[in-house]
Amino acid sequence: MNSDYNASETPLKMPSAAHSGLIYRFEEYELDSSRWQLRWRGEALTVHRKSFDLLLYLLKKRPAVATKDELLSSLWPDQFVEENNLAQQVSTLRKALSRHGSGHMIIETVPGRGYRFAAEVEEASAPSAEAAAAVVLSAKQSITRITLEEELDVGMTDSAPHPDGLFAPGRRRLVLAAAFATILLAAIAGSIWHWLQSRTGGAPVQVVLKDMEGETGDSALDQALRDAVRFDLSQSPFVTVVSTATVSGTLKDMRRDPSRPLTEETANEVCERTNSQAVVRTVLARAGKRFLLTGEAISCVSGSILTSATQEADRIEDLRLAINRLIGHLRSRLGESRRSVARFSTPRFALETASLDALKAASQASILSRQGKFIEAITLEKQAITYDPNFAEAYYDLSAAYTSIADDASARASIAKAYELRNSVSPLNQLAIVSRYSQLVSRDLYEAERNAIAWTQLYPNFAIAWNSLSNVQKDLGNYNDAVEAARKAVKLRPDSSLLIAAYAQEQMRTGDLKGARASCEHAVSANPDYDFPHMILVRLAFAENDSMLSGQQIEWLAKHMESPMTISAEAEIAIAEGRFEEAKRYIARFADVSRKQGNQAAGSMITKLIAREMVIAGDREDGEAFFRQESLDADSPDDTVTLAVLGDSEEAERLLRQEITKFPKDTLLHSWYEPLTEGWRGLTAGRPKDALAALNQPGVLDERDYQVRLLRGDAYLADEQPKAAEAEFQKIVSHPEVDQSFDFTLGWLGLARALAAENNRTAAADAYRHFLSAWSHADSHAALLKTVQKEFSAL
Repeated sequence: MNSDYNASETPLKMPSAAHSGLIYRFEEYELDSSRWQLRWRGEALTVHRKSFDLLLYLLKKRPAVATKDELLSSLWPDQFVEENNLAQQVSTLRKALSRHGSGHMIIETVPGRGYRFAAEVEEASAPSAEAAAAVVLSAKQSITRITLEEELDVGMTDSAPHPDGLFAPGRRRLVLAAAFATILLAAIAGSIWHWLQSRTGGAPVQVVLKDMEGETGDSALDQALRDAVRFDLSQSPFVTVVSTATVSGTLKDMRRDPSRPLTEETANEVCERTNSQAVVRTVLARAGKRFLLTGEAISCVSGSILTSATQEADRIEDLRLAINRLIGHLRSRLGESRRSVARFSTPRFALETASLDALKAASQASILSRQGKFIEAITLEKQAITYDPNFAEAYYDLSAAYTSIADDASARASIAKAYELRNSVSPLNQLAIVSRYSQLVSRDLYEAERNAIAWTQLYPNFAIAWNSLSNVQKDLGNYNDAVEAARKAVKLRPDSSLLIAAYAQEQMRTGDLKGARASCEHAVSANPDYDFPHMILVRLAFAENDSMLSGQQIEWLAKHMESPMTISAEAEIAIAEGRFEEAKRYIARFADVSRKQGNQAAGSMITKLIAREMVIAGDREDGEAFFRQESLDADSPDDTVTLAVLGDSEEAERLLRQEITKFPKDTLLHSWYEPLTEGWRGLTAGRPKDALAALNQPGVLDERDYQVRLLRGDAYLADEQPKAAEAEFQKIVSHPEVDQSFDFTLGWLGLARALAAENNRTAAADAYRHFLSAWSHADSHAALLKTVQKEFSAL
């Protein structure tokens, strides 16, 4: 039995004749609940039965959120099904509701809860079954009457002209009949056209892509064109391209060298081993100044050519669009609908730049970024912008590279420029630019999340969209959602060490330390010199108390003294263990390496953050000295918090108000940094109730990390509420996966003090032992260590 149905098929559940139901209209769609039909501009859409039920449920539930549990129980009553079945139905429904061009999201994901119908809806009563039948009967009778009257009038017409000419009774009926026939034919033609546009030629296909053969004579341009072929083919929701990582793994199983280009024989075997249907081959031939592009899909079962296409380019500048047209033809001839090809066919470099030099520089920069070489990538992106000052995509990529080296000010300036130029780029890149702009400039993370979700819905095959969504969800503290989005990004780009390492970071946040370690090892095997996965491995070694892994990372660091990320991780762990003298050396080395690499902003930012931890840990003098030696960043809320920690209350308040005025929509500023700043101001001034008022206001992002919980626990202790303090500290030590650094260590100390204040001496002693165990290698003269030892002895 076919599980898909449309207006002409047997309905899922026929309403009774007396029941009229409702018609829901939204974004030019119309859902008729009495006839179980979904239409767009009058055209019946074929949707899965469960997808229709899901849409109707969400419509009736709106504007409330439908939780995943209630949707599962409603759509699959008395059945046990996996949650991914629901996700699949949502994905299918979103594809069915993808024809409107407004960009508005119809089905919205509410992270951690469920789904919500987000479009504006008009409701109308649907006609009853009898009324609908009467309308059809009346229409049929009218057509019959017009036909009969036309025949009678023709037979009885007098030869003399009617005084009314064209509008004589007989001719009037003839004209009406002709008009009706014309309208009917136009409607039929329109339906056929829409059907042709949406028609697919069979089941989706999976293909192995060979690198483009032939050269332009410019290696950088050749690489850009090869990337464009993969990019254009990977956009398709109908054609799946086997990932480069899968191809490499299959070649290793075949005992072939993955670094060598695929031959026809090896490509065909890879195709068979991956259960694919075809090998796609593209060839670039040059004849004088003109180019001929040829593409073909070859069956790996029979060896026959399934389809082929050609495109010509009169100039080298025209090659980019010629590739896009060529791949579009291949996708269509493989069975993808014309509508789908048109919608998911954004050229890789269609409108972004007219400069080949800019294109080549940007392409090379993209390769370097994927390898984690952000400083080199920034240099090339700047070259691209020099060649073409209006190259919006280069500004976007430059912003991403700056973010990767923690230069937030430069990242904001770059994306602001890209935002100014957004109307010059394709719809896909507009989504990317707007999403990043909302993260960095307007800083409204809830808007950024909505933009990123819309981006993933419209272009589900783009890893960068899923990575963007993961980053926003991470900033909001929604780590379960963030790790799922990161997983999808890695699935789409399994060759990207950057995405794999980012995924490992989110796995670690959700407690999947084993998975995080496997991901890091995968990233290291792909790019041994990339320091991001090594930084995570340093933290994993600390979290798991794995001396062997720790030794391996120290050995790696000794051979890569220029790695600032790993140095910063070592400094954080040294502070978490009370090894301040060692931490100072790490900080000095980190700052020196960062400056030598031209990344002074990152060096300054990390130095100040680590200096704050030193102050909180009791090494106030050295911590403050490190902080004061760096320039104060008026746009950095982290600097504002540190000022409050140091007791510089008035300056912290001044900078906070200045930042709120400048960034009124900044989610983190309002829901994270402002509570932290005000909490520290209250606590350092001896006003714990003021601190608690700031930290307990609605909307505070408690789950982002443990800074808020730690400070709230200390404020409860200062306010002589040890039971409330115990609850906060217990949440920290019960979930080491969220933060394995200094805050987690202090969580045990806070818990020990809260339990001691409750006179629960046995439990307090156990908590003190946890802290002292973590500080077993601490500097013997550390002020906090001496204080804790006295407290423990007093028990």
